[in-house]
Amino acid sequence: MADDFAAARAKLNTNIHGVCQRYLPRGVVKGDWWLVSTPWRVDKNPSLGVHLTSGRWKDFARPEDHGDLIDLISKITGEKPINIVKEVLGK
Repeated sequence: MADDFAAARAKLNTNIHGVCQRYLPRGVVKGDWWLVSTPWRVDKNPSLGVHLTSGRWKDFARPEDHGDLIDLISKITGEKPINIVKEVLGK
């Protein structure tokens, strides 16, 4: 199971920009970050950032909200992380 998560994370990290465009289409690139208003709450200014090299994300307004691309997709879609892993790996 841990190997599947690692494999899915690695696969997602090969196209971080594409993942951001798909799930956070209103974002903009600033340096190494994809910045966007947080989609799960009212947010006047971009406070969600996805690092375009590492695939790690964080909510600058809520530091406890952070993770990898699997976590981010899960939070946006409401889908369980294991199902995202299966989809990414084609299982």
